[in-house]
Amino acid sequence: MKIEINLKILFVIILFFLLNNLDLYIMFLFFVFIHEITHLIVGVLIGGKPKKLYINPFGISLEIYSYRKNKTLNKILFYLIGPLSNFIFAIIFEHLELDLVLKEKLIYTNLAICFFNLLPILPLDGGKILKEILISVARSRNW
Repeated sequence: MKIEINLKILFVIILFFLLNNLDLYIMFLFFVFIHEITHLIVGVLIGGKPKKLYINPFGISLEIYSYRKNKTLNKILFYLIGPLSNFIFAIIFEHLELDLVLKEKLIYTNLAICFFNLLPILPLDGGKILKEILISVARSRNW
């Protein structure tokens, strides 16, 4: 698997440090990383092979290729699992006894990652899900 790191991430880290919000940025990157790890785990389980991991200032993205049978359903499951993992983390943090400020940061960070990724815009997970659904409908109607 190829790993690419965009060095502009250092500029963003310095910016968040100067704004005294480095902890929030690190938390965001950590949960985006977890989001992508769940994509990786499910991708491998459904027969995919990791191609590239790209780390940039706004997060991390993963490319997988070679899906098994039922390609459309596998891809939808693959794209859905990342946002679902963030949603599950938000629910878990809601039920933990934590400092209120930390708890809110953990919950809202995960919900933001979840719902942002579900927007039906490419290259986000929601856009890829919509694309797979539209392709599947077009194939079933012989368009």
